[in-house]
Amino acid sequence: AGTSDNFDLALLGNVCGTLKNIAVNEEVCKQVADEGLVEILLALLQASGKDAALVRPACALLRQLAGSDAIKSQIVEAGGLPVLVLMLSNFCGIEGKADKAKSITATLEQAVGVLTAITLRNPDGAAAAAEARPTPTHGSIDDHHMRGTAHDGATAGCFQAVLAVMQAEPSAQYLQRQACMFIRNAVARSKDNIPLLLEQGASQLLLKAKALHPKICMDVGSAALRDLGCENYNEGWVIDTMVMGADGVIRNTNDLDNEPVA
Repeated sequence: AGTSDNFDLALLGNVCGTLKNIAVNEEVCKQVADEGLVEILLALLQASGKDAALVRPACALLRQLAGSDAIKSQIVEAGGLPVLVLMLSNFCGIEGKADKAKSITATLEQAVGVLTAITLRNPDGAAAAAEARPTPTHGSIDDHHMRGTAHDGATAGCFQAVLAVMQAEPSAQYLQRQACMFIRNAVARSKDNIPLLLEQGASQLLLKAKALHPKICMDVGSAALRDLGCENYNEGWVIDTMVMGADGVIRNTNDLDNEPVA
């Protein structure tokens, strides 16, 4: 069904959104997964090309399903990682008007979010992410998008794809946050992944995300850098303490100088 050109992709996207609203607990997620929803979603993603109207809600639904530990492995076993690499490749670096650019960024955020969910507390998923790479069946990463993020011969397709997205979308704060969380999940219980990510420039991109988006990425970026073994993981972190000012208003210690004069 996912390969038919006659489907209204926007309608299918709406169906994915409805299913996401229904699959709100472990029991429902397992039930729809047992009915083959994971495989259907992956087929739809492969058939959708670069249509954000379907890819974004389909990835959002897959991301929600991946919150279940049992379904994480199901997505991996069904070939989901190469499909997600293809989605990131399809949308990475696409330019367009404001509305289109916003849709593309939201689509990338959901796709990275699936990888983040799959690797959370899941060393097997993290190991699979290190080994996954696009195949002729699933497409390939555009060298232009990968330039500067991977060394020749690197095989970690998921890592290459996420780092390429971080490089291509530096101003997308919530996308950057998802990428930081994915990197941390990928190494927290899978230390073999650390050199793969460091060799591909992950630490520099994490530092950049923290610098550009301190309110959104400081915590997750610092955690990822720490688990990568970077000594400067706390760079940019400012310890804030809330205290009561002379006027009785609770303020951050950095704002005490801004108290009104009595």
